[in-house]
Amino acid sequence: MNRSQKITAAVSGLVVACLVAVAAPAVASVVSGVGGWALFNQSGTEQADASAPSADTVVAADSTDNPDGIPDGYVDIGNGTWVPEGGPGDCTATAWINIAGNEDGPTYATLTGAELIDMGPREFAAGAVGLDEQGQIETYTVEPGDALFAIGDRFCFGNALTLGTLNHRCCGTAIQPGDVLYLRPDPTLPLVSSFMPYAAEPGTSTIPYFHTVYEFSTAIAARDLPTAQSVWDRLSVDVSPDAASVITQALSESNWTLLRRMFP
Repeated sequence: MNRSQKITAAVSGLVVACLVAVAAPAVASVVSGVGGWALFNQSGTEQADASAPSADTVVAADSTDNPDGIPDGYVDIGNGTWVPEGGPGDCTATAWINIAGNEDGPTYATLTGAELIDMGPREFAAGAVGLDEQGQIETYTVEPGDALFAIGDRFCFGNALTLGTLNHRCCGTAIQPGDVLYLRPDPTLPLVSSFMPYAAEPGTSTIPYFHTVYEFSTAIAARDLPTAQSVWDRLSVDVSPDAASVITQALSESNWTLLRRMFP
């Protein structure tokens, strides 16, 4: 497998990349800023981002007297990611979706930082919240006029646009009224990219793959098993073996809940 599969999207780089993904890009190792925040990552993994950081974005670890290497005014929220103390808007802490993988395995999404908190409906984020079996925030139903940035602020996300990556809403696929977005990733499920084939060679057009994923998602939403199986026969070769195994079994069992979770 090529280096384009070795990714960590702790800086929401996948979101940026999907906006310009017409060909498989080479992976750039960067530390970036999100939403006006200077973001630091000392994990040693490569970051997928569409642009290099500016000179005033990065602070060297040895420029602080903090023995942990964390710059003053920042907190460690896991996976080597440091964000400013406090949180977005009126939030007191930051929730973060970390998307990470390497060239030898699948990609997973995890929730790090603060537990999800609903700060209440607001302009551009007026939808209903869904809870899981433990009573934790899990989903959000999109209302007319909603925007990912506002939804992220409502639930204290520091990287709101990564919700688009998690929910296959990128590359021109805007959120629509009635869409049910997953806010809490399932860390046990391999993440299938909506725009990047698993083994794509640099320079390969990703547009056919993007359309095939959309076809499959549409069939899943309609619970159309024959069509879903037919599309999966074409799509499976471009999905990681771990994810392909889960999806194949889910199709054989008509497990629509699981399939919808992986292809929202």
